[in-house]
Amino acid sequence: MMKYISIFVLGGKWAKNNTGPQTTVEWAKLEDYMGLFEHCEIMLEKKLIDEDTFASIFSYRLRNILANDCIVRTKLRRERRSWTEFINLLKRLKLESPVE
Repeated sequence: MMKYISIFVLGGKWAKNNTGPQTTVEWAKLEDYMGLFEHCEIMLEKKLIDEDTFASIFSYRLRNILANDCIVRTKLRRERRSWTEFINLLKRLKLESPVE
């Protein structure tokens, strides 16, 4: 998972705005990564994890996802009904929601 995460960081494979997943495997890995955040939203909602600590550690990763137009367009706009927990997490952390 860590190798995959590096594509989002500054200078990573998808750091340039017009690039993103190209293969079925890359899309599947992205969905796994975003799905992890959906689980976190459920845990935050149930107060199983601390919101401030989570935000300080992980909000930059969410901002990296939001900075990628390809991912936002495909997953958070076209497929938004499938990503409600992810979008709820963005709202919880007061990160700009790409669907509003």
